Amino acid sequence: MIRLQQELEAVVGRNRPVEESDQSKLLYLDMVVKESTRLHGVGPFLVPRRSGCPEMQLALITVRLVLAQLIQCFDWESPDGMQPNELDMSEIFGLSLP
Repeated sequence: MIRLQQELEAVVGRNRPVEESDQSKLLYLDMVVKESTRLHGVGPFLVPRRSGCPEMQLALITVRLVLAQLIQCFDWESPDGMQPNELDMSEIFGLSLP
């Protein structure tokens, strides 16, 4: 998170919010999103689709933008001084549809 905050400060600064046009310059943000989707795949992304699917690109742009804004605007820390290895990161596979 610290490295991502440093990248955001170097590329965007603190005086303005992250914009869609900044995404091409945020290389570490792109790597974070790719690694997160690799480790924790999202059900709709797993459905086979035609190549060049516009929904996939729109979803990735939105995820990058929201994540960058959350990291830029807030200093995140663990509750009550918990260490990262103390967090329960277990997963249960499932699919939820409205």
